[in-house]
Amino acid sequence: MFIQLALFLALLPGMVSAVLFAPPTFVDGYSDHLFEMGYERDGVRFGFNADGEDFTLALEISEKHWDILNAGEKALFIPSSPGNYIFGYTTDAKNPWAEAVGIFERRDAACFAEPLTYESATPIEIGKEDLQDWVSGRKVLFYSGAGISKASGIPDMEGLEKKLGISSNIIETVILWVHSPELIGEGVIAFYNACQKGDPSKSHLALSHLAYVTNQQILTENLDPMHERMGNRPLRISRQVVLEKDHEEDVDAIICVGLSKDDKGFLNLMKQRHPDVKIIAVNPACPIYLGDEDMWCPNCAHEVLETLLLDAMTQRLSFVVFNK
Repeated sequence: MFIQLALFLALLPGMVSAVLFAPPTFVDGYSDHLFEMGYERDGVRFGFNADGEDFTLALEISEKHWDILNAGEKALFIPSSPGNYIFGYTTDAKNPWAEAVGIFERRDAACFAEPLTYESATPIEIGKEDLQDWVSGRKVLFYSGAGISKASGIPDMEGLEKKLGISSNIIETVILWVHSPELIGEGVIAFYNACQKGDPSKSHLALSHLAYVTNQQILTENLDPMHERMGNRPLRISRQVVLEKDHEEDVDAIICVGLSKDDKGFLNLMKQRHPDVKIIAVNPACPIYLGDEDMWCPNCAHEVLETLLLDAMTQRLSFVVFNK
């Protein structure tokens, strides 16, 4: 028995290398989810969707920004709710305001709490070896964000905002969207095409094998089909996935890979459900959703995932929640 164990451990590095660096299996076609996004910045709500060369823009402002607009700009908005006004633009024949309202209704249905943010926190900085030791034997959930796809040529949130003309000057941004929707639409279509044409990164590859080895699905908020092209059918943040599933078992940690912000409030919701859960960010920059008790691992994502895959293959890690 000891001889067999020693032989297995000797062969294990080669086995892992063969798994990790085998040619990826690409899956043709796009996933069936809607290519749509909506989020809020400084009290203004932005949204868009795209399909081929067609796109729709949605913009909602409050009284705070309404009074800054001139009469011609105000004429492009309609009241959406008391004290709020909505602007819509679409390249097809549909009602632009109705389409814009639909984007925000679906966006609201996919948000579960206020985004988790800390104004001043000092999370514990760890290396990949520390993360490897900490998660061993614990129940963890992987949650991927836009940063995991950056190596695939797909913009992360910062890059996407640049394409959409969203700057720190929110008033200038609102006026740009109202006066130049075609220009903003070019950014939307460029993002859509990047998602369609990108190839999975090393991080997608490692996470795909983690999902296979542990018989788990991947939870993501990304619009791109990189997980699908690795042969996976990821679970995307939705009310059905998050609120209607019965999660009886506690989660020890949520490992966020390439996630810069808790835009959908998922991390906040999980903190409410499991107050002792640790949030661990694998990200070059320290995200604002980490508290003092949480952890930040600035190591390269694919190196961290490959290390954890090795642990999963030796059954040192236990993965739960969102089972297939």
